[in-house]
Amino acid sequence: MGNAEFRHFTLQDLEPKQIAEFLQKWHDLALEKDPDKELLQKRLQDAIANSKAIAELAGNPLLLTMMAILNRRQELPRNRAELYKEASKVLLYAWDVDHKKLQISPDAIESPEKQAMLRQIAYEMQSGEKGIQGNIISRDKLLEIITKFLKDRDFSQPREKAQILINQLRERNFILCYLGDEYYGFVHRTFLEYFCAWEFVEKFEKQRILTEEELKTEAFGKHWQDESWHEVLRLVCGMLAEKVAGEMIEYLMSEKDEFKFGNLILAAECLVEVRNISTIKSTAALLLDALKNATQKVRENDFETAVKVIQAIATTWKNDPQTLPLLQSWVQSDPDWTVRRTAVNAIASNYKEDAQILPLLQSWVQSDPDWTVRNAAVIAIAQYYQEDPQTLPLLQSWVQSDPNSDVRRAAVDAIAQYYKEDPQTLPLLQSCAQSDANSQVRYATVSVIFLCWSKEPGMFEFVYKCAINDPFEREFDLQDNPRQAALEAILEHHRDNPLTLELLRDRYENDTDEELRKFAKEELQKRS
Repeated sequence: MGNAEFRHFTLQDLEPKQIAEFLQKWHDLALEKDPDKELLQKRLQDAIANSKAIAELAGNPLLLTMMAILNRRQELPRNRAELYKEASKVLLYAWDVDHKKLQISPDAIESPEKQAMLRQIAYEMQSGEKGIQGNIISRDKLLEIITKFLKDRDFSQPREKAQILINQLRERNFILCYLGDEYYGFVHRTFLEYFCAWEFVEKFEKQRILTEEELKTEAFGKHWQDESWHEVLRLVCGMLAEKVAGEMIEYLMSEKDEFKFGNLILAAECLVEVRNISTIKSTAALLLDALKNATQKVRENDFETAVKVIQAIATTWKNDPQTLPLLQSWVQSDPDWTVRRTAVNAIASNYKEDAQILPLLQSWVQSDPDWTVRNAAVIAIAQYYQEDPQTLPLLQSWVQSDPNSDVRRAAVDAIAQYYKEDPQTLPLLQSCAQSDANSQVRYATVSVIFLCWSKEPGMFEFVYKCAINDPFEREFDLQDNPRQAALEAILEHHRDNPLTLELLRDRYENDTDEELRKFAKEELQKRS
């Protein structure tokens, strides 16, 4: 009964097109008669486009709503900690006063006091058994913290007010939610992390409970290896004075994480949060040198670390005039393929507004002898330049002409993902599924065709022919069979078609591939 038999869901982040659609509809409804509606909508869209910090938050529906409300009254802060602070004000005060038009009683607990209370709640939660990863606190503990908070500030009837406050924070302010079984959590993890970070800074700067050395050890030393704490540590650096944040970053750099470099990657992420990096230039320079050295130690078997290290350099030092040439040199000459392809993506994701980048990516696809570079460039062009009029024709040509099967397959996936509605897409992919020389490309193409166009007229007949006529011959054990991809697609979408049973029997009796015969036999046994 703890969850009252409700089903729980997690909302995925909004994609760029969904964010744009949300903003259009929100402004049309919320600001229907406001003469500044279009101006305000453009200001928010520009903030998302031009601020990496704001863009990272915009995918969350709750935070995007908060940003839209904030944007009505002020330009959005570029610092994430300040943005969270303003968003919490909206939930804790402006939501009641501006939107619900509620009358606030003279003895009501005001927004700064609620923020201070939530800092203590978050700090308590992070010290619990599951730490900050848990985002859970019992009602009894919640009541205890709030009652003590009110009592320390001489509020009358602190326990009674605490009980009322718990309901307000959940039902009116929407910052806490009921988890069932008398447990509560923050409605979004972002607020837990923000208030927890703020409490560390409050204890250090205002209350003087923590010394600088204790802040290093208690916040950073204890938790830097735990990814669930990374956001808290980043926000702490964004709230601290620059020189103190620099001390925290240098402390991280001094920690050891051989061959993984998690300390350096986190240090770079913390550096991004510092309000004025120019005040700690020497720290930034030391960190950049350390990350460059780390790339020399990354090997083929540690692709994930290569991605993180190179992306950290590209993001943190994006505006350094040496960064883009460094990334280009890695693409062209680094002996490690993981470094080359990661540098391609880092260039595309961090410099996509630069007019020279698209032609550069196109030249790599057309002429780079390394297929991993060509493959990464195809994916980047499709992801970041899908609106460019040259992109679809180029992808179409790469599907048909690139000598490497992985590059052709990447182009197939990109066309299916971004250009499904184009009238040339389905015929092109059908041709590829029938005639590409590589079985892996045919396999991927058959799969994506039926995934995206399963209800198109004639699709059953097309895939039926692929299940019989594809020329696949097995060369190794784990090789994907396009005939099996076609058969699986038919079983998923046309299991009850009389021809499906006939096809299964034919593949069991006549297919030249033992693995497919075994699969068909198992499916026939399920029907008996």
